[in-house]
Amino acid sequence: MIRIGPNEERLIQDVTNEISNVLNSVGLFYRVFYRLKSPKSIDKKLHAKRDAYLAENKKLQDVLGIRITVYFSDDENIAIDLVKKVFEEIPEAHSIDKVDGERFGPVRCNLIFRIPEKLAQSSSLFTYDLIDKTFEVQFRTVFSEGWHEIEHDLRYKCKQDWDDENVLSRQLNGQLATLESCDWTMLRIFEELAYKKYKGEEWTSFFRNIMRIRFADDNLSQPIINVFNHHKALGKELLKKDRNELIAPIAKLTTQIPLLMDNVLFVINRSIFNNEELRNLETPVLKEILDTSFNQ
Repeated sequence: MIRIGPNEERLIQDVTNEISNVLNSVGLFYRVFYRLKSPKSIDKKLHAKRDAYLAENKKLQDVLGIRITVYFSDDENIAIDLVKKVFEEIPEAHSIDKVDGERFGPVRCNLIFRIPEKLAQSSSLFTYDLIDKTFEVQFRTVFSEGWHEIEHDLRYKCKQDWDDENVLSRQLNGQLATLESCDWTMLRIFEELAYKKYKGEEWTSFFRNIMRIRFADDNLSQPIINVFNHHKALGKELLKKDRNELIAPIAKLTTQIPLLMDNVLFVINRSIFNNEELRNLETPVLKEILDTSFNQ
């Protein structure tokens, strides 16, 4: 019987902490969960797939599993890009479903990453020939999370209960369709809120709802508000940008900074607008970090 002990618990916690650190660095709203397959589950899967693994020269890759649940559907790709920054991905092992316009059902976004050797060496798991030094990361939204948990435990694991129950199975899938609509509606609500704040020149509220990240403070400073009042076109440009364009520059910083609203706007300005008035408001320490990060 394969053993799972404290070393394996520490291993997955270390991996999870690295993921949390990179997501926190840009302020994403998210929850992260992890699990280790039980020895019984590992033995069962290896017994069932041993011949196939040997024939295809494959190994079990999801003994360690992590799930990242983001608040907004447009955060999924941002989270994926961030995890790829810190761990080596194995693209050929990914399970990413394409959206089918003719049929509706669950869409998987499960990626496989390699465990760094410095972390893997603490565990005896990888002395087993058919267990790979990898872990799986699933990406979901908060709305879809509950549905997937129910479906996994009460349909995927109990397939015999659903034999010849196509109507009920379709109805279960339909609930996921409702939740996807909730994801889309949630985005529209915050986009509309940001637009109204832009029209009303409420710049702190506008910026908070454009970004939708965990800021370390609650307000833009008055000098920055003055710049927006004089250059309303800056707000209009922010409205036009894809959200990934706004968050990606934060991830490029060579030194992590406090996610104050002013700081985040200064980063975006360096990457997108290069407005001189905003640049003149940078603190000397931040200016040095931005000069290094953006090679200016």
